[in-house]
Amino acid sequence: MTVALVVVNWNKREALADCLDSIRRFLAVVPHQIFVVDNGSSDGSQAMVESRFPGTVLLRNPDNLGFARANNRALSFIQEKRLAFDYLVFLNNDVVLVDRSLASLIEFMQKNETVAAAVPAVFLDGSSLQTGIGGFELSLGSAFLYFSFLTRLLPSACKGLFIHQPYFSKRKQSCRLDWLSGVCLVVRRGALEATAGFPEDFFMYAEDLALCRELRKQGDLLYYPRARIRHLKGNRANGRWNALWLESLFRYYRKNRPRLGSSLGLLLLKGTFFLGFLVRAAGYQILEFTGRPGSRLKKNELWFYAKSSLTRRAARA
Repeated sequence: MTVALVVVNWNKREALADCLDSIRRFLAVVPHQIFVVDNGSSDGSQAMVESRFPGTVLLRNPDNLGFARANNRALSFIQEKRLAFDYLVFLNNDVVLVDRSLASLIEFMQKNETVAAAVPAVFLDGSSLQTGIGGFELSLGSAFLYFSFLTRLLPSACKGLFIHQPYFSKRKQSCRLDWLSGVCLVVRRGALEATAGFPEDFFMYAEDLALCRELRKQGDLLYYPRARIRHLKGNRANGRWNALWLESLFRYYRKNRPRLGSSLGLLLLKGTFFLGFLVRAAGYQILEFTGRPGSRLKKNELWFYAKSSLTRRAARA
């Protein structure tokens, strides 16, 4: 059992160093090779990899080609060199392993050949769990189930766009999903090579939904909370919240649901997102009145996403 770990980087030298150091510390029990695809960083990331992690394969891109194209470059390199790996792990550069449990996920897949891909539990700072690590196919129904809080009330029964990770993580309960996040995506090589790789018409965000649309034809996609990682997730870009993920989701919807992806269908989807974020922002407004720390910042973030749901463009593929 051999593993290739692919980490795409763009100007996150320190986060990348922490990521690579955690792999070296916690994945030594599994034969592996790390591939860093650097998208033209100007912060010394490439020199850092060469000096501190000399066994790492560094693939240099002249410019920021995006997440999908960078991952595909690593996959093409592995195929061209005929390197023998059984699994590929696609990791964000701001992810750190916190223990040896990622190895247990890979061992689980080795024993369960029906599993094409899996993700571990994804923690943020402290004990909080990340939203959006996997769920069910993007549709008006799955968006409604998530934004109406039904996935919180009936997490096992409701197939929302995002699963309620705390419910499954607390119980160490695995579940089959339609899509998995690319934050830490473990894929069986045979399943991946049966697809065309990451769709390169997505610069970043929603490329994992598009890839999983093909991967689930090869086997089960699994949330596996017995393994865990930590995501040092930044929700701002250049000091501002980033709504590109919304634009990518709407684009994915238009591309893959042409009948419902018409102007009316897309407007209904955007309206569902708008109302969902608006309700959540109102909730944090109430918490702000009670003096709960962080409520004002979260309210402003959700209000930003509510407005962006109506204003972000869903470009055609």
